Amino acid sequence: MENRPEGASALGLTYLGGDRVIPHYGGGMSTAKAALQIDAKQLAHNLGLPEQTVLDTVTHYNDACRPGTFDHATLDDCRTKNLVPPKSHWARPIDEPPYYGYALRPGITFTYLGLKVNEHAAVHFGGRASSNLYAAGEMMAGNVLGKGYTAGVGMSIGTAFGRIAGRQAALVSHKTDDQLATA
Repeated sequence: MENRPEGASALGLTYLGGDRVIPHYGGGMSTAKAALQIDAKQLAHNLGLPEQTVLDTVTHYNDACRPGTFDHATLDDCRTKNLVPPKSHWARPIDEPPYYGYALRPGITFTYLGLKVNEHAAVHFGGRASSNLYAAGEMMAGNVLGKGYTAGVGMSIGTAFGRIAGRQAALVSHKTDDQLATA
């Protein structure tokens, strides 16, 4: 992803894969905007990916798929051979349109023992609270949790500290540069 424009990559699914896979992702990909095309070349074009690279990748993957009995509810015997990394289950050829493609962008889930903030959600640098930078949610999760991670806690601290950070940022937006310099 790092070598792609804006860190973008893509996930492609066939219709047969899509109708079984997408709903299991909940609010993420099931609500994402998909590019839908009848052929893989047009899908690559619409996603801004090199068409020949996509076609070569799909061909290489399809050639690696081994016959098996597909069962999306269990670890089946559909696998790949001579593919790095190997796919040990649910490997099915991508050969039946329509095709769906989803733009993927990397993001930070959380920074373990992340950014230090105070009760006003101000980010600390060198022991001092910033006068105009605030954080909420997963970016500060480690400082709230101490160690470990409780699933869903980001939603709670994102809501609570997001409101605090937003309020503080709104207050700062009305200050002059001189007022910020003396803060």
